[in-house]
Amino acid sequence: YAYSHGLEWAVEAGDVRNEANLLDWIEDFCERGALRNDLILAAQAHAAALAGAADVVAAINDLALALAPSRELHLETSQQGRSFLDATLGAWPHPALATVAKRLPGPVAYPVAVGAAAGTHGMALSPTLAAYGLAFVQNLVSAALRAAPVGQGAGTRVVAAMAPRVAALVDHVRNA
Repeated sequence: YAYSHGLEWAVEAGDVRNEANLLDWIEDFCERGALRNDLILAAQAHAAALAGAADVVAAINDLALALAPSRELHLETSQQGRSFLDATLGAWPHPALATVAKRLPGPVAYPVAVGAAAGTHGMALSPTLAAYGLAFVQNLVSAALRAAPVGQGAGTRVVAAMAPRVAALVDHVRNA
């Protein structure tokens, strides 16, 4: 599964066979699926954390965890989120983030952890979401390099093609 959101299955099923199929699959997945949802959740967690509303961040986290449609996706988001929150607290401690973390003692959805950390540190929303989105795309491309018949050059072209799409998606969802 490798935290690829089912890309291995898309390769095995023959849906992703080359660079063009990979780009189409990632574009659809990002604009109509998990990345869109993650960006909305991260934006809302950012706003709540920026406002000092730790209880609202906790409620957004509950929603984010409930929206994980499978055990694998729940495990993926909660492992990454908990690790990100704990690492950020250790490397860049902040009293407001510590307050948020106290309201999140269990599993933490990854987009909520990123949004809350960025919000408590006063980071701008759009660049935070763009970085999250491009990291998401890069993770999928990395999985594709291992599972699909595409090479590094094709993967780099897919990331480059997705960059403006991620920016447009950020503009579309930041107030959703």
